[in-house]
Amino acid sequence: CILHVSYRLEFKTWQVRSNDNKLLFATKKKYVQDRFRSEMGLLVDIVLQGHGTTNDGNTARRFFKNAEKSAEITGINLDLIQRFGVILSVLSSGYEIDINAFEVYSLETA
Repeated sequence: CILHVSYRLEFKTWQVRSNDNKLLFATKKKYVQDRFRSEMGLLVDIVLQGHGTTNDGNTARRFFKNAEKSAEITGINLDLIQRFGVILSVLSSGYEIDINAFEVYSLETA
């Protein structure tokens, strides 16, 4: 999700319809993929035949563990990446969640 938002920061629309936007999208996607590969050794958002994409749990853990570098590469706000990482960790923790505190935290993030 964060990667897909970062690809669209230049033109700020979700759908990529115009040729100019398609070119901007493809250029930014390649730039982000190349930087993640060279600087963090991560293969991100690459289609694997019969398996979806390279965006798996291990990739996500490294993405959020190195939030500062991820923010630098994607152009997404560091605080947003860190808070989103906390939300995903809480949801996947298996522990009982204080729903009221979680709601407040999530709404502050939004």
